[in-house]
This record gives sequence, structure tokens and C-alpha cells, in this order.
Amino acid sequence: MDTEIHWTSGVCTLDLDGYGTLTISGTGAMADYATTADCPWNNAGIISKVTRVIVEDGVTTLSNNGFTGFTNVADVIFNGDVLSAWPSHTTDFANSTVCYVNYSWTGRYTDALATFHFDCGSGLDWTLSGGILAISKTKEGTGTFYNYQNANEVPWRNDVGNITAVVLEDGVADIGSYVLSGINATTLTLAESVTHICGHAFDGSLMTEFTVPASVTTIDAYAFANSGLTAFVTPSFMTEIPEGLFDGSSDLSAVTFATGTTAIGANAFRNTGLTEITFPATLTTIGANAFGNWTAATNVYCSVLDPGTLTWTSSATDFKEGVQFHVVYGTVTQWQSQFPSARVTFVGSTYSSTQPFEIASREDWNTFCDLVSNVSTSICANLTADVDLGSYELPGKCWRSHISRLTRTARDAQAYKMRWLRGFEQWNALHCQFVFQPP
Repeated sequence: MDTEIHWTSGVCTLDLDGYGTLTISGTGAMADYATTADCPWNNAGIISKVTRVIVEDGVTTLSNNGFTGFTNVADVIFNGDVLSAWPSHTTDFANSTVCYVNYSWTGRYTDALATFHFDCGSGLDWTLSGGILAISKTKEGTGTFYNYQNANEVPWRNDVGNITAVVLEDGVADIGSYVLSGINATTLTLAESVTHICGHAFDGSLMTEFTVPASVTTIDAYAFANSGLTAFVTPSFMTEIPEGLFDGSSDLSAVTFATGTTAIGANAFRNTGLTEITFPATLTTIGANAFGNWTAATNVYCSVLDPGTLTWTSSATDFKEGVQFHVVYGTVTQWQSQFPSARVTFVGSTYSSTQPFEIASREDWNTFCDLVSNVSTSICANLTADVDLGSYELPGKCWRSHISRLTRTARDAQAYKMRWLRGFEQWNALHCQFVFQPP
């Protein structure tokens, strides 16, 4: 695009193209002028052509009286940090002019005639009105937030107490780091363009509820650290829990893992308020201090069949003394051997459809019958010794018995099945493996 008109002012240059865009560039300050009439570009025909002004990074000062009367300017884009000086900000441009600036402008030139829209990312601007923080993509860019290093860098940091709702409009690609820090919004609306939740996005947020939308495909480490969330369901794509995901979120009391979860990252649930948690059978890794300082915990339920397949880095320090770590019946000894320094107490209280419940005593039999009475899925059992079953009557006689494997004859199998259906009085059981299924 050819330059139509060119001026020099101080150490800066001004170029007006044929489309009405005036670009100011240079390193330093523009010259000052005693009156608007002294400006070299002060010509009614020229001023009326300017509809957009771009102030490039490096320009430190705009001219005094430089842009009074530029009433046709729709927007001014400041590509650098806040100006060192803008002497005539109260009269330059028009009250309908929108100035797009970054967070460094917060609290500066608040009495400017023009309206400020704050830049907060690549192509992103933000506005706060009526308690609604709106993030919109207004110009070219990736739609991603700036990489804020802490909550003090976020441009709306001084207004978080006034924010009741957050809206990320179409074109916004992520929830940036510390973007929601200190905010206690009752609603968070995300456009389908949002696919990424950055690390520390919710750090310090006071919001108590959040459901990951289907559009999100990536969640970074420490995304919800130090947040006020009270419950969380991990999305289906998250089979590996990122490091520090909820580190320091003391209000978190419930979490549900996605099917197929294999790993929990270091510090993921350190210093949380969880009272119990359920590990899926697919879990293979628990990272360092994943459950460090878990003072509210009372119960952990684990469906992992073979503790030898689990790497648990901080078994000696995770959770707290007295926490009951519920494992599959018959595997308690294996867990104790695999993790001898664990602070938890391993107890057999869960069941598996593939790992038979071993019955080697009358007590085992009674426990198994209680288990049958309280579940609604198939249960395997393996009778490993002749046991006097006594007169314990299994509650719920509607259960069916299916013999899946016997070490004796079919006649013995039939006798066993008949006795089972009648209810037991006293009988030395066969060595067999069987499956009980609800009707």
C-alpha cells in the first residue's frame, strides 16, 4: 500500500496512506506545538481523511495539540506500552474514538476524551461493563492471551471484585495464565473457539464451579492451582492428570477421573480438601507428592488389581496416617509388600469381575455373602479350601449361580448348584471357581 502523505515530527515520522490510516513511528517523542494550527498536518482536507491512527512501539510522546479536531478517527491502536507523555489526551480525537491499549495503560490517562479498550493478547481486547468482563477478538492475531507471569500483570486486576460474569467471545483461543485470578464470577461463558486452558488460568479464582466444555482439548499443568473449585470431573481426553493441576485448592472436595486414566502428575492434588477419591483399574503412575498434605482424607478406593504395575513415588508421604486404602479382596498382602512404608492402611473391601474373591475360611465366606448382597454386577469367587459354610443364609435367593470351572465331576457341580439354590445349612464346599450374577 503506497504512502500518500509523509511528515516528520521530532524523531518520529507520520505516514497517511490512501485508506485513511495514519501511522506514527519512531524511537522517542514527537514535537510539541503551541496550537493545533502549528501542526504540519493541520489541514481540514487531510484531517477529515484520517479514520484510523496506529502508534507504533517506540513512540514515547504524542504532540501537544497534535490531534485535536480528528473527529473522524474511529480507533487508535497503540502497539507499545503506555506513553511517557500525552499532553492533550483530554482533547485529542473524539469521545467516539476507541483506543486499543495493553495492560500497561491501566490507570493512566483515565480522563482522556477517547475511550480505552485494553489489549490483552494477540488480537484480543477486553472491556468491563456492568460487572461483565468481555474478551473479544477485534483484530488480526492468534486469539491467545499474553503470557502473564502473575496476577499483578493482568489488566483488570484492580477491578476483580466488581466482576460477576466472564465472557470469552468467538475467536478467543485460550484461557490465559492468571486471567481468572481473584474473580468470583457466577457465570463463565466460553466460545467454541476456546480449546486451551493455560497453566495457572484459574490460579486464585474464587469461582466454585466449572465444567470443561467439549471444545477444550488441552489443559496445562497448574491450571486450577489455588482455585476455589469444589468439585471437578476430568474430561475424557485427560487420561494423564497434569502436574499440580489442583495444587493448593483447599476447597476441592470431590474429583471424578475419566475412564482410562493412567497417570496422576506430581503435586496434582497436594493441599486439597478431598475427603475420598477413587482410582481406576487403569492407573499406573502416581507422581511425587501428588497427594501430599492431604489432611482431610479418610478413604481411598483403588481398583488396580496388581500393585506391582503401579509406580507410586511418594507412597511414604502421600495422604495421612489412618487413611483407609481400599483394595481388591485378596490383594492386601501384595499391597503391603509393594509399598511397605505407605502411611495408609490397606484394607480389602472392593471387588473385581476378573479377580476372583478367595474363600479360604468361614469368615471369608460370610464376607463374600455380604458383598454379594450389596452389589448389582457379576462377582467371581474362588474356593481355595474345604470350608464349613455353616448355616449362613445368603440374602437375596433370587441370585443365580453359574459354575464356570470345577476341579471335580459334573455330578458334584450339580449337587453344589442345587444346594446353593436351596440355601446352605452345613456343608464342606468343593474346590471350585464360580460366578454369581443378578437375575
